[in-house]
Amino acid sequence: CAEQQFQCDNGICIVKKWVCDGDNDCHDNSDEKIEICAKKNCSDGWFLCSNSSVCILSRWVCDGESDCPGGEDETPEVCRGRSCPSGQFLCPSGLCIPDIWRCDLDDDCHNGFDESDNCTYASCRTGVEFSCLSGRCIALEWACDGEDDCGDGSDEEDCSATTTPSTATKCAENEMQCSNETSLARCMPSRWRCDGDEDCPDGSDEAGCLCIYTPSIHRCGYGLYLCNSTSKCILEAWVCDGADDCYDGSDEANCDCPQNITSKYQQIRCITVIGKSDCVNKCDHNVDCISGQDELNCKFSTLKTYLYNHINAMFFLNTKFKLPVFSNLTILSTFAGNHGVCANSGCSHSCTPTNTGFECSCPKGKELSSDHATCQDIDYCRHRGTCAHICHTTPRAYHCSCHKNWKIDHYDVTKCVYDKPAPPPFIIFSNKRSLKYMELNTTSIHENERKRKFQYLVEGFRQVLGLDFHYHRNLIFFTDIIQDTITRATLTYNAEVSDQQAIITQGIMTPEGIAVDWINDKIYFVESTLNQIQMATLEGNMRTVVVAEQLVNPRGVAVDPRFGYLFWTDWGVGNSRVERSTLAGDDRVQIWKADGDGDGWPNGLTIDYMENRVYWADAKYDIIWSSKYDASDHVMAVQRVDWLTHPFGVTTFNDLVIWTDWRTTVIASANKWTGENSTVIELGYNPPLDVKVYHESRQPMFINDTSQAPNNPCLNHTCEGLCIPVPTATANHLTHKCSCPHFYKLSTDGVSCEKIQNFLLFS
Repeated sequence: CAEQQFQCDNGICIVKKWVCDGDNDCHDNSDEKIEICAKKNCSDGWFLCSNSSVCILSRWVCDGESDCPGGEDETPEVCRGRSCPSGQFLCPSGLCIPDIWRCDLDDDCHNGFDESDNCTYASCRTGVEFSCLSGRCIALEWACDGEDDCGDGSDEEDCSATTTPSTATKCAENEMQCSNETSLARCMPSRWRCDGDEDCPDGSDEAGCLCIYTPSIHRCGYGLYLCNSTSKCILEAWVCDGADDCYDGSDEANCDCPQNITSKYQQIRCITVIGKSDCVNKCDHNVDCISGQDELNCKFSTLKTYLYNHINAMFFLNTKFKLPVFSNLTILSTFAGNHGVCANSGCSHSCTPTNTGFECSCPKGKELSSDHATCQDIDYCRHRGTCAHICHTTPRAYHCSCHKNWKIDHYDVTKCVYDKPAPPPFIIFSNKRSLKYMELNTTSIHENERKRKFQYLVEGFRQVLGLDFHYHRNLIFFTDIIQDTITRATLTYNAEVSDQQAIITQGIMTPEGIAVDWINDKIYFVESTLNQIQMATLEGNMRTVVVAEQLVNPRGVAVDPRFGYLFWTDWGVGNSRVERSTLAGDDRVQIWKADGDGDGWPNGLTIDYMENRVYWADAKYDIIWSSKYDASDHVMAVQRVDWLTHPFGVTTFNDLVIWTDWRTTVIASANKWTGENSTVIELGYNPPLDVKVYHESRQPMFINDTSQAPNNPCLNHTCEGLCIPVPTATANHLTHKCSCPHFYKLSTDGVSCEKIQNFLLFS
């Protein structure tokens, strides 16, 4: 055997790193002999199983699950006296749990120690949470849902069609109660009453409403105004400025100033020095209007007062420069003569004399260019994230629209919601031995108005890593890197899993990332030990290698079958990169490449199918990157976030980017355009790995915002083996390429497959 190999007793050579790993790689168990493995040492951060010499992660020790083949990582001798990292609580068994799990009415220590008599429990939030008999608080909507969420059954008592749970509380002052005709008299925020949306299950929050809904001026964001008949946003300063910027007159309605007959001042409306249309006093010796019109044509008692107010009104035309108070008419007259400086100013539109010279300014809808003299149209859409989806700019405003099958959010016209409210999006993630799922709440304005509820999807595996789904066929696929299998199961939206079967069990060593081609019914997966990307049918048949050259440590994989593209990451030292090819592995393009050895560690990646962008997680620099398909427009989507310390899996949904983090063991999200509003979705003990959002929009059947379905050249193909759609030079048009499964090769006719009669077999 070679220097980096181990020779088994039966003569087989295996990779040295497979020795004493708990797997019988020699097939005679000679690589797992006690006399060999007893000498083995584990690296820092790993725990040595004494009976088998298998190394497991230190964080798995005393976690309540036996990871060593002999279970020695959970023995009292090992766990007794163990210390926990900062931010965690030590149970008597040696189990470390997050501090926030103490006194939460869950027995996380398995002996009640984290729920001792020293705990004080806050009362449940009125109208939002249900109070269990045990004192535990659960989300109100979990009561009477057929599941024992309280743990004592109290949330499933008194659930007749005409009653509510006996422990449900009445709504708070700032809340309204839905009709009692439902099994739960739910409480909703009062602001949802008569807002045009049916939030109560029976629609009682909209009953008796007669056109009393009026839009809030802040639903466009701070400093913006929402027009009545459109979803257009304009600057708040343009309200009541004499120009119909909404084009429906709503911004110029009700703009008359009230007149107080007891006041000696008449009120007029103007744009004030703070840039907002407002009512101010006329001729009160204070310049309030940018134009100075509130102090023009006034009758003053002295010449000095008149000149001061008249000159101040003439030249005090912006918010940045304020004239000094002059003590004599000589200085005042000298300043007034400076207006001649504008004659040669070079300003394209307006010029304002100042006490230091002059300043150029622009009319509404324009701004100064970099030369500070020429005016150009304001591009309100130049900043990423101005709109969740599509931003449209006009000379005076901007408005937002949504991609196909999405619509403007009722509560925020810069946001979009899916056109079909049900079924809702779910997060599915791999977590050591299992897959878990939860509903992704994207409609609640306030995070504390809804609690998330995790459930197990599948359990009983060794190390589940990659996962993906086929939405239209209700299938889910996942890989196990210890059992070396790819499993398929049927999945429905009520989280029922059936027909679970391992579809690939042979000829595979370390399957990591997996991606589903939902249009052509294929799966693509990474074989990291063989450094390959392979393809197979949904049944695991007709396997073939798609990419094999110049791969060192491939990990994540994603596809966009609408355009015939395959994407993957490779974190190998000296070869760190993100690449794109056709679905057949041809025409490779580097989306990103490390500048040198160790520069970057790309882990998981995903596709934003609405924007045609690829996102990937860099675990070295703790950054989530984004780029267009053609490798242009590289953007740091998320960085400098406390729970972005070793990102692994990543996905997108709507305007969110969602990732998993090994070190902080969280699932988190942030705005995919700005990286702002980062939120922890879930904090667990074991690090989450891959993550997906199970939703129809994540597997579109159309090209961008058109109703054009991608042409499928494989519908009537003549290939004897596999037909693979590949892009052409014509935009949005695909052709096909024939390929053959293992042990076959493509004939010279480019269509039929020939069996390989002679081949070299080696180990």
